Amino acid sequence: MVLLLGVVCLSGCRPRGVLSSAQMREVIYDLHRADAVLNVTGYTQGGYEKEMNECYQSVMAKHGITQAKFDSSLVWYTNHPALFDKIYPKLEARVEAEEKYWTEREEREKRLAAVRDGHWRDGLPDEIQVALWNMKGDCPSVIPPLEVSDFGDFQIKMRLLLKKTAK
Repeated sequence: MVLLLGVVCLSGCRPRGVLSSAQMREVIYDLHRADAVLNVTGYTQGGYEKEMNECYQSVMAKHGITQAKFDSSLVWYTNHPALFDKIYPKLEARVEAEEKYWTEREEREKRLAAVRDGHWRDGLPDEIQVALWNMKGDCPSVIPPLEVSDFGDFQIKMRLLLKKTAK
């Protein structure tokens, strides 16, 4: 029984000096982000080894570890694939959540820019666009919507600026 417990502990217990799976996940995430920045900026094309090394070292410094500690942790996790396999699904979920956030933020900013620039009418049916363009003189002037709506249900909130005329 004790021998079995010892074998289980040796095969699954993380030794001192090896990053926890949560720490490893955070470091790997930041290293992947650093790689993405280096790829986009062209530093991976060659001749920029110093800059690349500085970038990776800044990731290690952020996490308060050395390259040697990361490397030894990586070797340990590579030798324990069942534990290493649990790291990447959480990384993928994080990347997907961030991608969704930034996509939604970009769409929201586009809609707000359309309102700000007056293009908010572009998605409206022709009859309503004509009615809006024909408002002149003492008729109400339409100011862009307070909030951008999905025009599928055709709900739109507007502010109207009414001009008083002298009698």
